[in-house]
Amino acid sequence: MHDLHEPHYEWLRRRWALPESRIDLVRRLLDAEAEGSTALDVEPAEIAGDWGQALTGLAADAAQPVQPRPLVHFSDGTQTFLQSWRGYATERAIAAQLLRRLAAAPGQTAATGIDSALAQLFPGAAPDDRQVLAARTALSQRVVLVTGGPGTGKTYTLARILALLLSLADGRPPRIGLAAPTGKAADRMREAIRDSIEQLPGTFRPHAETIRRAAQGSTTLHSLLSYNPSTGNCARNAASPLPCDVLILDEASMIDVYQWRALLDALPDAPHTRLIVLGDPFQLESVGAGDVLYQLVASPALAAARVELVKTRRFDGRPHIRELAEALAAHDARRATQLLRSVEDAPPAAGLSWCRTVTAQNTWQHLPASIREKIAAVATAATPEAALDALRRVRILAAHRDTRLGALGLSESINAYLRKSEPVRAPNEPIIVNVNDPETGLRNGSVGVLHTDAAGHRAAYFEALREGAPLQRFAIGQLPDYSAAWALTIHRSQGSEFDDILVLLPDEDSPLATRELIYTAITRAKQSVYLHGPLATIERAIADQTRRASALGHWLNWRREGDSNPRYSVTCTPV
Repeated sequence: MHDLHEPHYEWLRRRWALPESRIDLVRRLLDAEAEGSTALDVEPAEIAGDWGQALTGLAADAAQPVQPRPLVHFSDGTQTFLQSWRGYATERAIAAQLLRRLAAAPGQTAATGIDSALAQLFPGAAPDDRQVLAARTALSQRVVLVTGGPGTGKTYTLARILALLLSLADGRPPRIGLAAPTGKAADRMREAIRDSIEQLPGTFRPHAETIRRAAQGSTTLHSLLSYNPSTGNCARNAASPLPCDVLILDEASMIDVYQWRALLDALPDAPHTRLIVLGDPFQLESVGAGDVLYQLVASPALAAARVELVKTRRFDGRPHIRELAEALAAHDARRATQLLRSVEDAPPAAGLSWCRTVTAQNTWQHLPASIREKIAAVATAATPEAALDALRRVRILAAHRDTRLGALGLSESINAYLRKSEPVRAPNEPIIVNVNDPETGLRNGSVGVLHTDAAGHRAAYFEALREGAPLQRFAIGQLPDYSAAWALTIHRSQGSEFDDILVLLPDEDSPLATRELIYTAITRAKQSVYLHGPLATIERAIADQTRRASALGHWLNWRREGDSNPRYSVTCTPV
């Protein structure tokens, strides 16, 4: 079989005199990177010996070399890491940026009236309530991590943090920027903030419009940084920083290590600049390399900047969804399997139903009745507004994209059935945009519907750009690349929520059968989850406790700002 890494080996041999005996270890590193890791954990004996000119061996407390080589290795006394230069330099830069920002308190904020303000913003909350603690942390730290599962009030808390910062501002109010990894996640953040500010107490109502305008500008991370895909560079960088004083970053588990570095490079390094990060570390990792949010949450160096929200309200009346999510997060296979057996082939009265089989035959007939009814409501809606509203209530989530039981195969199968059953008028069809398109302004992940009006004209409709504005309408010929969207991959569903979902699990031996995948899928639901697939998939996913390999945690914990000595006794293997 052809080795896709062969061009890399050839370059290392020719340019850096890499001995042939090192190819197997380089292959392991490249394979690990292809699976999302940024480092390879190796034995010191594997590193010892001749590497030609391809490898730099460093003590963990050494300064970054002026003249890099393609590969780097170092040891922290417990682990020995092998990395590409790019991965090494990126993770070390992220840690340095964060630790430097955490070491300095933010610019002076008015200290009077904070307790009174918090009591108004969080009525009835105890002083040690975690939402109150998150707001206090946002005043005292330049970097804040607010984590928690769905329904724990991350956006509710954020809206009150912004109101507090605006109310305490001395002079010019802070400029607020909001970004998320995908267009869908950015849209969801915008909607959630708009809903949250409606509940602000009267004293803070004057700031609601400022927060609403900031939320309206919620965008993707790529757009925020003015990323140019043809060059791989961002127009926003250290030389041209972002024009914001408070940057909100939502769905942070989806952001890869290289996006994190670009973001931190572009964030102004001023005493008053704050970075507020929202996310759920139990969700799927980024599609790109790294596992940054998990590393940040696990690091003792960021403990003072981290607040985990644990009290969830989303699953009130739906305790089985909460219980399965908690079992997945806790690696509790026994609890998960007992719960699923108790709801096998049962209606989701408490939010969860499990069916052990998944069939590719007669797909429509095998869908749960309530899922079919809600899909039919979308297909037959008389207006695009009604179709989009109905679409928020239902979705099928699949692990794969291109198989018959993947997102595309399921969507096309449902479309084919509905077209046959609606002979008078073409049914509404949900679609999802696959690319960022500057001409239309549609973004990768934007969801719309194809709708035929009374005159027989078929067009695509998407959510309005502004609150109260009409839907966006495009001729089908104007659309960028898009796909049918009755079903989404679980990866693309991140940042979304629906009333009822059907989740189709992969086979137990699928590399996609992970705890994070299943957790992400079931927590998209607000009311009901129909979970179809082998029990062995759940058991295997929970048993697998491996995560992507990364050296970021080492750099975060190796040296605290102000320490005179490294935290570890380190060694450097000769090369």
